[in-house]
Amino acid sequence: MVDSACALHPDSHQQNILVRNMSVDHLIRNEGSELHPFSIKLINCTPMRKNKDDWTAFKITFDGQVDGKYFALQGSAKGLALEIQDERGHIATPGVPMMQHSIPQGERTLNYHFRLVGNTELLQVGNHFALIKYKLDYY
Repeated sequence: MVDSACALHPDSHQQNILVRNMSVDHLIRNEGSELHPFSIKLINCTPMRKNKDDWTAFKITFDGQVDGKYFALQGSAKGLALEIQDERGHIATPGVPMMQHSIPQGERTLNYHFRLVGNTELLQVGNHFALIKYKLDYY
């Protein structure tokens, strides 16, 4: 049995986010695309556990195909990768837990941004997508 201090709001289970066209000029100057917000809503959070120590914090880990220090994109487009950052500007490394958060009582929305960045390959126009998973580890 896996214990959890919080449940995920149903809207946070699967998210599809459409990225608008972007300027190649930004990629060439290593600026990446504009930031695109997304959030993960935690509900029914209860840090207390019966007959065990209470939870005090959690860390989130984003995982997916790796492209250097970024997340790989799939599809026909080339030269792009995906960067995820938290609301404080800390960049997620695939498979590595981010900074800890305290366990809230009730609800909390975790706010993040992603953007497309160049990955040193020659740019090629085309469709692209990424599948990113996340997990929360409580302690």
